[in-house]
Amino acid sequence: MASSSFENMMLAKTQQQVLASSSNDYVQDLAFDFYGRRIAMCCGDRTVRVWDLGKDGEWVSSESSEWRAHRGTVTRVSWAHPEFGPLLVTGGTDNMAIVWEGSSSKRWLEKATLMDARRSITAVSFAPRHLGLKLATGSADGTVRIYEAIDAANLHHWRLNDTIDAELSPPTTTTATSSNDATRGSSNSDRSNKERKSANQSSSAGVSGNSSTNSSSGSELGVTCLSWCTGRFEPPTMVIGGSSGNVVVYRYSDASRTWNSLVKLPQHAGGVLDVSWSPNVGRSYHLIASAGRDGTTLCIHRLRRVVGSGGLLELESTQELDTRGAQVWRVEWNVTGTVLASSGDGGRVRLWKCDFSNKWKCVSEVYGDVTSSAPTTNEKTKEPSN
Repeated sequence: MASSSFENMMLAKTQQQVLASSSNDYVQDLAFDFYGRRIAMCCGDRTVRVWDLGKDGEWVSSESSEWRAHRGTVTRVSWAHPEFGPLLVTGGTDNMAIVWEGSSSKRWLEKATLMDARRSITAVSFAPRHLGLKLATGSADGTVRIYEAIDAANLHHWRLNDTIDAELSPPTTTTATSSNDATRGSSNSDRSNKERKSANQSSSAGVSGNSSTNSSSGSELGVTCLSWCTGRFEPPTMVIGGSSGNVVVYRYSDASRTWNSLVKLPQHAGGVLDVSWSPNVGRSYHLIASAGRDGTTLCIHRLRRVVGSGGLLELESTQELDTRGAQVWRVEWNVTGTVLASSGDGGRVRLWKCDFSNKWKCVSEVYGDVTSSAPTTNEKTKEPSN
């Protein structure tokens, strides 16, 4: 019944809406909030914009919901769990990650600036709710940094808890850092318009709208993406991808108070573009999707627990999906971890589902062309009709 309902949904005509924005540069990243009712988008012109889903099903945004967030290209954006309020974190080529809080007037206030990275921020992600108010940032300097809010009621102060030197060769274990504050707390009112204008002008010459260009210019061995494991019964765990091609699962050890390399997944020869850890809803195994720059590689890795090991994980299998010659740039799972969405070249989003023989297949294609000539979504469609 569930499978039939899914297929019927995929065969239905896709509703599309063009989201208007004053941005005139490339979209670098886009993220839905926990309930799927808000969208945050960041662009190469240093701006971030937030849309809300209205009662009529239309996405709306006010002028106060678009603001200049960084001194360079804004590369990544991530939402916190709604339990902690309307919180966003953004990362940019100005080497900073900034925490923003939404207000009742729909203005977004700058709460804290995390300034430890030595190169561009290439990945940001809040931790799952059960781990507390934490976030991880990945940088082109090859390091992942894990921060924690000292007090969830005072977002101006964040502590740098740990670092992972993910893109040092070979991948290494990590050492805990000092518990001193690693942030500069601030609000929008603390930074004058003149200071922002001066900073923006000084950095405009080095800003590019292409995220891959920004990352590669920072470091050939930088972190490109990361994703947390959301399992409530697992220790803090995440998968990290880098431009060296490494895809490595790291886990935090309470005994040693360090993040250690747990599983190394098959490498992407041309570098890793994105990774996504599937939500675990009652499964005895884990699924991780990774997209690489080596041709058209999109892989799904299946990890299982090692019997009698106290919860250690090992790689069970890897399946490479047929992307029909299209480069995949982003991957994301649905809330139950049963459907994988991939986007990239060709102006389409593909949805992948596992069949009865444990083979992942494309069950639907959603096209980004919103003109009247665009093909409709169809499970049996392989290529857009001429």
